[in-house]
Amino acid sequence: GRKMVSFDSRWKSPQLLAMAAMLVALVSITIVMLPSDNNSSSALVAQEGFSEFRAEMVNIIQSGFELDVRSGNTEELDMWFMQHSSPLIDSEAAQGLAQHAMGCKTLQWDGKPVSLMCYRLGEGKVVHLFVMDLENEAIGGLPLEETKLLAQVNALNTASWQEEGKAYLLVAHNPGTKVTPYL
Repeated sequence: GRKMVSFDSRWKSPQLLAMAAMLVALVSITIVMLPSDNNSSSALVAQEGFSEFRAEMVNIIQSGFELDVRSGNTEELDMWFMQHSSPLIDSEAAQGLAQHAMGCKTLQWDGKPVSLMCYRLGEGKVVHLFVMDLENEAIGGLPLEETKLLAQVNALNTASWQEEGKAYLLVAHNPGTKVTPYL
């Protein structure tokens, strides 16, 4: 006495079931790959890359700033960086500049601490060295290890490189000052 109901057999087709499963998997992967709001700054860093950092640091130089500490003693300046949880400058290229230190400043970029060391090189020449920990994060446009990228930004000469997990940016204070002798 039961009534028989028949189902449409096309939904039992292995091809349709496989296509439906693939569609569900594709939607799931797309959702996982989309940046969430709390991760958007990291996505911005990867897209905008090092050129954005370089441009902002050059703007700081050109707009003027006050040093946090004025001193020619690099040990004292390193202590300042450590006390303020800013990255230390331990680049081989910076070792030749150490004797010309005049002061330092701590900054933030994209939520990350940035250290700035300024050097007076005589003849009115001043260069500024920025350093930022990469924290295993790839930043687009940053040169590979042991490669230095020279660029001119807003008429100022710059050199950038990465070394032992840190990004470095050397910026001349005045147009026409070359940075290559200090690398």
